[in-house]
Amino acid sequence: QPLATIDHHEVELVEKSLAIIDHKDKVEECIADPALISVDHTNVLSDNDLGHFIETYSQISEDKKFDLLTNPWKPSKHYNFKNDVEDSKRPFLYKWSSQYPWLVYSKLLKGALCLTCVLFRAHVTHGSYFGSFITSSFVNHKKFVEKANQYEKNKWHIESFIRSKDFKDMKKTNCGIDQVLDSCYKNKIEKNRNKLKPIISSLLFCAIHNLPIRGDTDNTAVFNDLLKFRVDAGNLTLKTHLEKSNKNALYISHRVQNELLECLSSSLRSVITNEAMQAFCFSLIVDETADINGTEQLSICVRYLYNKNLHEEFLGFFPLQEFDASFITQTILEACTNLNIDMNKCVGQGYDGCSTMAGHISGVQKRINNVYPMANFFHCASHRLNLVINDLNSLAKVRNCVGKIKEVTTLVRDSALRRNIVGNNLPKLCETRFVEKHKCIRKFKDQYVTIVEGLEEISKSNNFNSKTRQRCYEMLTAITTPTFVIILSIMAKYSAKFETVSTVLQGIDVDLQEATKHIQDLLSMLEIDRNNCENIFNSIFNEVKLVASKIDLKLKLPRRSVKQVHRENYPTNDMEVYFRQSLFIPYLESVIMSLKDRFSDEKLKIFTLYNLHPKKMKLMSDQQFAESVEFICTLYDSLLDNFKERCHDMIYGKRKKSNPP
Repeated sequence: QPLATIDHHEVELVEKSLAIIDHKDKVEECIADPALISVDHTNVLSDNDLGHFIETYSQISEDKKFDLLTNPWKPSKHYNFKNDVEDSKRPFLYKWSSQYPWLVYSKLLKGALCLTCVLFRAHVTHGSYFGSFITSSFVNHKKFVEKANQYEKNKWHIESFIRSKDFKDMKKTNCGIDQVLDSCYKNKIEKNRNKLKPIISSLLFCAIHNLPIRGDTDNTAVFNDLLKFRVDAGNLTLKTHLEKSNKNALYISHRVQNELLECLSSSLRSVITNEAMQAFCFSLIVDETADINGTEQLSICVRYLYNKNLHEEFLGFFPLQEFDASFITQTILEACTNLNIDMNKCVGQGYDGCSTMAGHISGVQKRINNVYPMANFFHCASHRLNLVINDLNSLAKVRNCVGKIKEVTTLVRDSALRRNIVGNNLPKLCETRFVEKHKCIRKFKDQYVTIVEGLEEISKSNNFNSKTRQRCYEMLTAITTPTFVIILSIMAKYSAKFETVSTVLQGIDVDLQEATKHIQDLLSMLEIDRNNCENIFNSIFNEVKLVASKIDLKLKLPRRSVKQVHRENYPTNDMEVYFRQSLFIPYLESVIMSLKDRFSDEKLKIFTLYNLHPKKMKLMSDQQFAESVEFICTLYDSLLDNFKERCHDMIYGKRKKSNPP
């Protein structure tokens, strides 16, 4: 055709096609997508050009908006952006479209627009360049990268992007906006939970292993070190949370730690109370303690049978403002009410032996028992036996002997050098672990000669300073008196017996009937020794003479006076008789009297329940069993259903089996 009749756009199309074909690596792309040649370079504007909707964004239908979000008009790789700008200006670069997912080029406006902000316009607070991406196209391509990076960090762009994402999710799932919002809310909750899980588990780890959560600084705190360890181990969720979240929303501050611990304890306490209420019955164990600030508080535990396992669980500390029986009773009952514990199922109370708690007239146990008759009070048998030993402190010579044992033990154990001389296996006198207390006295007596020789060596050695030598000499003088040696021998003899009984009383399968039997056996043995005190003390005194000969101790009577008031004066010159009357007999009588006082039989009937055990039933007559059943019904009738009738059937079945027709 003559050149005059050839359309300008046709010439341009032919030239562009020849240029593409000349590049061998573009041939396949041209064949696969003919639109690269035919669409982008016509005068026809696409209906999905975003420039059409800058002014009418609020009138776009949801279907059209979804079509624009998923299929906006985009120029091809070979679009000639130079034709859309003046010669002196820098053109738009195609690579920016893939670099910024929100970016769309408008052929109508010959510039860049933000797809999400045009369709889901947020309130723009400032910035002319930012407004260009929304209300008009951005054409200053020389500063494009700088301004685009700033733009995508602003809150209105982020808000529009989230709204567009929610809109696409709603259209894809074909659900309403309320469902989308609910799904987003659930996803947000799940993300926050994933952030909190490593934080909570680190707190729980510290609590279970008795590790301090905090240190002198956060850099030395175990909790913070655990979080760092998790991050180093590859927990990307926690790493992202700690690095990118706001500093006031990290959830690792001291206040948040306390709140999380309170939530954990509340959840655990709820599980314990639910188990206790599902059990047939339960008992309360209460003791008083003080925290680091000196605040007096009650520690309350509950003991119950659940899933055939015996549980003894701690419920919490409850502060005390007053310390009388009335206020303590009120605190216990209010705590049980707040924890949804039904006291009608309470069949036992366990406290220490002080009058405020154990008083039978107006003590805490009596006040609770008046309201809940099945809640009987029991005092730990092992604890009572320890109190029997403590009652011996009323004897001045016994009290002084125990004090000297403590001082010598502490003196020796405080230095490795002194331990090497005296002995490494000297245990410390423990007041709370009753078995260890008895064992310490017994071992001190067994090593008595070695201890005396060691203290004498230290007091004369130049390897120790004068203060240590003086202290050891004072201890040596105190424990090398006839009175000390005799009291030590008496205490060691009976501590061995107390140790055996105390071990049995702390067994997991012991009951009050069995415990009472052990105490009665111990009491009988002491009474026999008291009646046969001459022969028993004679063997002890002969042993004392042997020990005295080893340490060159001369046994003699203490100084006596006719008008002596503060010291015993016994009319005898025989050392054995004197020490038997002044030391051995008072020791035995004090123990016997204390045992009888603290181990009465008034609570023994309450443990008639043990008579229902087949081992006990075989040893009982029908009359004894019927009496036990009657007493059990009197105590626990509200908890037992048709109990008496079933027991009568058991008696009848037993007779029928033993006397077949």
